[in-house]
Amino acid sequence: MMQINGFTIPSSVARHLKNEDFHTDDIGRSDSSVLVFSDRVLKMEKTSELSDSEHEMLLWLDGKLPVPRVIAFERENGFNYLLMTRQSGNMACEHGLPEEEVSRLLAKGLKMLWQTDISDCPKKRTISSMLTEAEQKIKDGSLQNLFPSHTEFPDFESLFSYLSQNIPQDDFVFSHGDYCLPNVFLDDDGVCGFLDLGRAGISDRYEDIYMCLWSMRYNFVTLGTMEEARFSKCETVFFEELGIEKDLKKLFFFELLAEFWI
Repeated sequence: MMQINGFTIPSSVARHLKNEDFHTDDIGRSDSSVLVFSDRVLKMEKTSELSDSEHEMLLWLDGKLPVPRVIAFERENGFNYLLMTRQSGNMACEHGLPEEEVSRLLAKGLKMLWQTDISDCPKKRTISSMLTEAEQKIKDGSLQNLFPSHTEFPDFESLFSYLSQNIPQDDFVFSHGDYCLPNVFLDDDGVCGFLDLGRAGISDRYEDIYMCLWSMRYNFVTLGTMEEARFSKCETVFFEELGIEKDLKKLFFFELLAEFWI
């Protein structure tokens, strides 16, 4: 192990780092520590299925999509250390474009993901498997003393029962798994990269559609000053670019399913 400005890092990873300044990135909501250098990024977090999956998916996606290239990876003392190239461009939430244009570009990014050949993708989530995860959260008590934000469901048991009785057909594509604005990077030519791919893999296309619309609303309306009428226009632009009709039932299903990860 080696010390770099107060951080203890495995030697196999540290040897790739230059003796230069860095800053920490805390815009995400994960428990990871992210050190940002001029041309590379070091992500340090507890070893977990999600962390291992991000490393695996970055290797699989190399040459398929604009994602960071893995420079080094090490597990040490219960932590994963993932060193990768730094993504160019700016987060979709920080680019400065009009919100309608950001909405259009986010849809184009989804189409890029959906064009990925999934025939040998190592990860897959079905709606059924996501429901199994949700049920486990009820059983292990991780939702104890919490209640769904949709007040028509008094508890997570009733919400799970509703979802189990209204399961839609899977429509598989390559999915990012956390398609929110900070994880999509833009430059002057459009979408130039994707980050945080620990939940990436084969999944229903509406998993990403719901997350993207939620993140758009959070950034444009909750954090911004956009009125509802204009946000509706952004949604229209988004689905027009996708070239699909909005499936309200499926969108509502994924909105309810997301309650289990509040």
